[in-house]
Amino acid sequence: MCHLIESKADHSSWFIENWGPGGRPEPKSLFHKDVLLAKIHKEATEQAGAVGGLPQVRLTWHFSEMVFKIYFMEWLLANGLALTINTVHFP
Repeated sequence: MCHLIESKADHSSWFIENWGPGGRPEPKSLFHKDVLLAKIHKEATEQAGAVGGLPQVRLTWHFSEMVFKIYFMEWLLANGLALTINTVHFP
């Protein structure tokens, strides 16, 4: 078994303080959404592609901030990657 771990920290400033409709994290600006978060999405997609189909490999992303973990988990669910990338809140 191989377990790959990705750590993410100091991203809470990318999100508005008062979450959007339905209590969901929203990026602070189009720059945060279309540039910064797009890079994170690309990284996740590439990592998931690298480990997908390899049952002996686990991929877990550790988040120091709950707001980013929630945003990312929703993104994983919307993009069919929630079963490939595990998420953990690790302050």
